[in-house]
Amino acid sequence: MRLARVLALLLSLAALAAPAASAHHPAGVPAEDAARGLEYDGLRPATADGPCNGVGYELTAGVRIGCTHGPDPAPAGVDVRETPSLAELRASTEAAAPVPCIGDGTSGMRVQAIYARPSDRPSQYATVEPLIQGWSAEMNDMVRASARGARDVRFVTDEACRATVLNVTVTPNAAENFEATIQELALQGFVRNDRKYLVWMDASKYCGIAGMYPDSRVRQLNRNNGPLGVAALVARVDTGCWDGHTATHELVHTLGAVQGGSPNATAYGHCTDEYDVMCYTDGAGTMLRIVCFPRSTYEARLDCNGDDYFNVSPAPGSWLGLHWNVANSVFLEGGVVPPPPAAPTALRATSAGQTQLAFEWASVSGAVAYGISLDGMVRENTGFPRIELNGLPCGCSFELGVEALDARGETSARAVASASTLACPDRQPPVVTPRAVSGKRGQFIKLRYGVSDAAHTRETISIYRGTTRTKTLTTAFGPSTSGQSVRWRIPANAKGPLRFCVRAADRAGNPSETRCAPIRLP
Repeated sequence: MRLARVLALLLSLAALAAPAASAHHPAGVPAEDAARGLEYDGLRPATADGPCNGVGYELTAGVRIGCTHGPDPAPAGVDVRETPSLAELRASTEAAAPVPCIGDGTSGMRVQAIYARPSDRPSQYATVEPLIQGWSAEMNDMVRASARGARDVRFVTDEACRATVLNVTVTPNAAENFEATIQELALQGFVRNDRKYLVWMDASKYCGIAGMYPDSRVRQLNRNNGPLGVAALVARVDTGCWDGHTATHELVHTLGAVQGGSPNATAYGHCTDEYDVMCYTDGAGTMLRIVCFPRSTYEARLDCNGDDYFNVSPAPGSWLGLHWNVANSVFLEGGVVPPPPAAPTALRATSAGQTQLAFEWASVSGAVAYGISLDGMVRENTGFPRIELNGLPCGCSFELGVEALDARGETSARAVASASTLACPDRQPPVVTPRAVSGKRGQFIKLRYGVSDAAHTRETISIYRGTTRTKTLTTAFGPSTSGQSVRWRIPANAKGPLRFCVRAADRAGNPSETRCAPIRLP
């Protein structure tokens, strides 16, 4: 939006009344108004359990679901259905103005300008291309001034450092519907996650509208930051609102502003602390406050107070220090998402019991907690570089995972270490099997028996004449086998009947049953 239009917009939007909900949009947002570009065809209110909850609307063009805050209205006095003359457009910008040269002009994350026209409208590409380049330079000026010279828009540029403007033709239907715009661009190959597509639509449907994801996480893979697997975001500005201000507003939406939960966020993707590129009365319940002035300066600045969506050096612990900050977008030169904390090191088991394991690791700088997982399953968090796990099954091996978490909620790579609980207590008694033997009085015989047990055992062998025990033999602990024996001399005056009985016990104290076998005499 040109600055004069924006000033009028602020006055006019304050008078918006809260309309009833319609089939196209929820209650609270401005009613449909074709003259101001408030058209909701193709926009479905976000569901409470869907990926767009907190932004406004879902877009399902293509395979993946995209999100948008909905259309932004044209300033008072501007009817988007009326096309500005070329003279008016030329008067609004410095044609073919360059933008900063960044690298080779194409590699890496970039903003791609597109001139798009419906097939039933003659092309104005040759005339409009230098104007779009001029507005692109204005956009960069706003971002650079907001960052005190520390950020530039990473436009796709030519060898003269002018924004490259692609010439694209779409169907009339794509010009009438934002979702159809995205779908047709996708069919033409404009789906790269390393691009934000800024579409200057030669049409009269909207003022401006853009995609945006509800994702306030401070991380490189924020959905507004172009990660793989996330639908590319498109911003669109129609002819009635062609200028640097409107284009900046829509582009900054695609970079992730304004996230709900920020100190001055509205319910519809904007802010309340004027004056600011992204702030206006966008629906019922939105009350503006004048925080930054003069208006002539801050209407062309991002995040006037540096606390909602853009700050190159937010205070530690502030909302922007802990949440998504557009100044860190990789689509801006100089924008680098702060790295996650380092992975824990020196992770080791310090003790083990039958149902307990303890681990410790080196403290991680900047970590406020550590996430614990066991065999890949999230278990708990701890604020200390150590953990004791109880209630584990005995005799089992486990893999402990530890991740460092910082104050922003960022998570490190996972460190892992393995350890085993001690063997389960032995509660299984031995089983003895004595075997009948024969012998003569006065001779040595072997009293044979078998012992079955997983551990070493010691046996007590008792010899009986009738019910009277006449001798007891005891062995040392040794392996349990099926072929064990002890020597015993049959007394010369022995009288029958004789028998021997065996009882075994393991080191855990588990006793076997006592079993007996006869000693036969001639």
